[in-house]
Amino acid sequence: IRKRALFLHVSLPGQVNGAEDLPRDFIFPSMEAIALNLITVMDHLRIKQVVGLGDGAGANIILRFAMNHPSRVHGVLVINIEGVGSGGYKEIIMDKLSGR
Repeated sequence: IRKRALFLHVSLPGQVNGAEDLPRDFIFPSMEAIALNLITVMDHLRIKQVVGLGDGAGANIILRFAMNHPSRVHGVLVINIEGVGSGGYKEIIMDKLSGR
């Protein structure tokens, strides 16, 4: 497995241990924008598919990524997810995967 797999951690602006505060005029990207741009990171690193892990905001981001790029995801494991709409992510993901 070590020859075929790697662990990739994507750090968001200002979220790294010891990071300086972001400038007051910094416009933090939306969860959707971050999720959509993960594909750029994967393509740059030539990563075909992932098993996504996310906690809190990271869970929100990886679920959005999985919904937008289901062919690039083997699966996701999320904990402490917040901000789920009334339909819930499970239903949204199932609809996306089934082509509804």
